[in-house]
Amino acid sequence: MRQSGESPEPILPPWSPCTVGAGRPTLYTPTLHATICALVAAGTPIRTAARQQRIGARTLYDWRDKGLAGVEPYVAFAADIDSALAHAETSVVTTIVATTQADWKAGAWWLERRFPTRYGSKQHMRIEKSPPEMTDAELEEAIAAHGYVRALPPTA
Repeated sequence: MRQSGESPEPILPPWSPCTVGAGRPTLYTPTLHATICALVAAGTPIRTAARQQRIGARTLYDWRDKGLAGVEPYVAFAADIDSALAHAETSVVTTIVATTQADWKAGAWWLERRFPTRYGSKQHMRIEKSPPEMTDAELEEAIAAHGYVRALPPTA
């Protein structure tokens, strides 16, 4: 029985961190670490790599976050995932830049995305009336003036 003046004992829900044990063992293994990093380095998105290894994507992101926070054994995993992501990006960029020698469109695509303010599309359309207020002929003329073609012909 409680004496007056004493604080009541807290009633903890069953899921409270104070009542939960160590939880289930981690799925993390050095082999899984190497497999996930190899998939990501080859260009596989993290979510897809997780699904391929039958692990939740949130689990991989949690391991990475723990590693960034300095929790072992996830420190090396976080560093290796970041390195794998950089490797995949570098691989694709190198391929695109090498392709520009044979195909100018690859170079134009890369420049548009890498330097959008200098090389990005600068097509703007100015219409004085809103399309619902325009006649079909006015709309066709406005679209054609900017080098576009209407996708669907006007319905009668």
